[in-house]
Amino acid sequence: MAAQVEQLSAAVAALADAWAGALPPLTDPPQDLSAAVGEMNDPGLVAVLAAVGEVTKRAEVMGAVVAGEIARRSPREAGSQGL
Repeated sequence: MAAQVEQLSAAVAALADAWAGALPPLTDPPQDLSAAVGEMNDPGLVAVLAAVGEVTKRAEVMGAVVAGEIARRSPREAGSQGL
């Protein structure tokens, strides 16, 4: 699973890079999410969406694996002793 965590971390770093690259240079980025997105250039906005998609995909895969393990450890017959 360490590789998956590293891949998620790399995807988050790529998102941060895409975010920074999408904003106008030499300005303080707005703190408000909507305002920051509104200031992004068109190619940067598309790159940010792609990066968000990659982060989401990797996080959802990890979440599914973890949920599967919780289900395995929580059989119905375990009752309140399961997770």
